[in-house]
Formats: sequence, structure tokens, C-alpha cells
Amino acid sequence: MANASGIDLSNNNGYNAVDRLPRSVDFVYRKVTEGESFVDPDARHIYARCHATGRKTGGYHFAHPYNDGAAEARFFLKHLQIASGDLIPALDIEISSKHCRAYAEAFSKVVFGALGCETLLYASRSFVASEIGSQIPHMQLWIADWNVQFPNLPYGWKSWDIWQYKVARMTNVGTVDFDTAKMPMLEYNSKPKAKPEYLSLAQRLTKWIAYAKHWHKQALINEQKVRGIR
Repeated sequence: MANASGIDLSNNNGYNAVDRLPRSVDFVYRKVTEGESFVDPDARHIYARCHATGRKTGGYHFAHPYNDGAAEARFFLKHLQIASGDLIPALDIEISSKHCRAYAEAFSKVVFGALGCETLLYASRSFVASEIGSQIPHMQLWIADWNVQFPNLPYGWKSWDIWQYKVARMTNVGTVDFDTAKMPMLEYNSKPKAKPEYLSLAQRLTKWIAYAKHWHKQALINEQKVRGIR
């Protein structure tokens, strides 16, 4: 099965970039938030246009790893639009910090707890090797490894799901990051909460009568036992 082709977009690409994409683009990852306070003003427009044109889309957060990963995850989730069939969330981590791994662990834990899905970790191969280390629970790899025939996995990671293989100009769009994703792509599948059982008045009455008969029968049995003891 052929891989899917995609790009990632943010407000840096311009508000209408998503409207000028060629048909060859199968999916778009859009920037949603950054740090503890920035919300990308184009994220909702990109999300709506992807849904309108039948493209897969996912949202990503640009990390400030010197902050609390759990707090940034909650901020991201507050602004993330996501529905069943969308791509799983992603964490873009490019700033060096001694807290990068702990930050990513805390971030992915909050996302998994809230959505029940894994998080894609976006980073270059060298960054993962120096700042992250081996694979993190509830995280998959979106690796940036440009101008190579095939991405080289950092130590401790078994596979990649998305590979960002080059940065180049796209006609009518401008400079973008080009990605390829393994199929089937990692989709988010929400599980709707079970609806409460609705009973009509007649059904409730029938159920109550059944309960009453059961407990009346149980009372008679208990009474007979007591008489037998006497």
C-alpha cells in the first residue's frame, strides 16, 4: 500500500495556503498552539478547509520544554479540534532543554488520559538522540531526516509513522515541509459515551412489579426458614 503525502502548515504560511494545495496532498498537520499562551489564528480555518476538501488533518503543539509539559498539554487540548477519523495529535519539540524527555512524557500522559490515543513526537533524528533518548510510552515517531533515501531511526525507536523528508517550495503555496506517512495512518477514534437507558412509564412499572414479586418471594422463603428453625 502506497504511503500518504502531506505537509504541515501554520500561520507562517499565510491564511489561504490551505486553499491552494494541489490534489496530491493527502493530509495536513496544522499548528494549534505554542508554549503556554499562543494560539495559531489559522488553525480553525485549516481544519475546516481540510474537512471540506476531504483531506486528513491533525493538530500539533510547538513545545517550550522549559515549562511544565502537563500544563502545556492541557492548554493544547483546550484549543484542539478533533473528531473521529482525524489524525492523532502531535508534539513538535525543537528547543533544547535538560527537561525535554520529562516534558514529552508528561505531555503524552495528559493527552492519553484525555483522548485515549498516542501522540506523535516530531523532532529531528539528532534531536531525539541527544535530547529525548529511547521511545516514550504513548508516543510514536514523526521523524525529520532531510535529503536521505530512507530515514535513520534514533537508538531505542523501533519505527517511524511520518517522515519529513525535505523542505521546498510548493507552487502557489510557498516553502513548506514535505511529509510521507505510513498507511494506514494513525487516526483518532473517539468512543461515544453510552446513552442512559430510557424507559417508558409502562416499562418502569413492569420492572417495579418484577422487583416486588422477587422480593416478596424472597421474604416468604426467609419466613419459612425461620419457622423451620423454631
